[in-house]
Amino acid sequence: MALLDRLISNFPLLADIAAYLHRSVGPIAQGLDQDSEALLEAFKELGDRQWLGLRLGTDYGGQGLSNRDYFLAAALLARYSGALAFLQTQHQSAGGFIATGCNEQLKQGYLPAMVRGQRRVGIGFSHLRRPVPPLRAVPVADGYRLTGEVPWVTGDRLFDEFVGAATLASGEAVFGLLPLRELATSGQITISEPMALAALEVTRTVRVAFDNWLLPSDRVIDIKPTGWIHHSDRQGVLKATSFAFGAAQGAISVMEQALERKNWSQLVPLVESLQAELDQALQHCLDGLMDGATTDAVVNRQRRLRAAAIALAGRCAQAAVATSGGAANGQNHPAQRIYREVLVFTVSGQTPELAGAIVESLAQ
Repeated sequence: MALLDRLISNFPLLADIAAYLHRSVGPIAQGLDQDSEALLEAFKELGDRQWLGLRLGTDYGGQGLSNRDYFLAAALLARYSGALAFLQTQHQSAGGFIATGCNEQLKQGYLPAMVRGQRRVGIGFSHLRRPVPPLRAVPVADGYRLTGEVPWVTGDRLFDEFVGAATLASGEAVFGLLPLRELATSGQITISEPMALAALEVTRTVRVAFDNWLLPSDRVIDIKPTGWIHHSDRQGVLKATSFAFGAAQGAISVMEQALERKNWSQLVPLVESLQAELDQALQHCLDGLMDGATTDAVVNRQRRLRAAAIALAGRCAQAAVATSGGAANGQNHPAQRIYREVLVFTVSGQTPELAGAIVESLAQ
């Protein structure tokens, strides 16, 4: 049994999530990769089970999972559907931002509904990593006027709003709850057509432009200090690694099915070797999650762990393609889907330092 399966078997909530995903999401994963309406329905079903606030406190109806247990839950989701895993993590991250922010009214008005999927909220602040901020904020009497662009927001027509960030003249970043729809009331919001992407296009990623848009004071979530995102990157190196592990486990399942179907018993030891390597890498990452220090030594070690997991996911995905044969080139084949999902998980939340660690791991 894979380590992921052994770990969740002792946690009733995670075992319930795994059973549901195996029964209800796995069989339709290809459809979720291609049909935004089907993806939205699957997302809502997570909300029906109150699984869209796994890290939120029970006061808001959440499950209060630790970082380790949420890591395992995210890996489970990515194992069965990269699209659903990617969409729900935007929403859960938005909930986390609101929960740790300073706006109590938003916490009470949004978080219980977000847990149930009755309010659907994405995120858009990765542009804070850019040396020249594409979205600026100017303080006014009743809030902030925003001008510029958020170049990457996932969830057009799937989410109603998103947690966005704009840079002040001081270098600080103001975070607020912004509409994910075109409006021309208090300024103007313009949304691009969904981007043509090789993977997870179904999640409808767009650019959102603001022209003197008013972010009212009551929609402000928090103000972060200059350089906040770079500090956050050092604190959260391993968090998104869960998706690589989920994709790798899904790829191994595809391999096992292909070998059984083709009666290629001679390759079974090789798949077992990949599983053992994956188990060991997962344990190392779970151990690394427990170290909250942000010293250079700790952060560099965590980058190497994440890079190794991404490289391993790539190898597992390619092995799933190889064992599936020419059928893997079909748009509806799970090996091809997972192969493309690993592309996204390779570059998600990427920094120059992480990119270097990934290339180094691949070159070894």
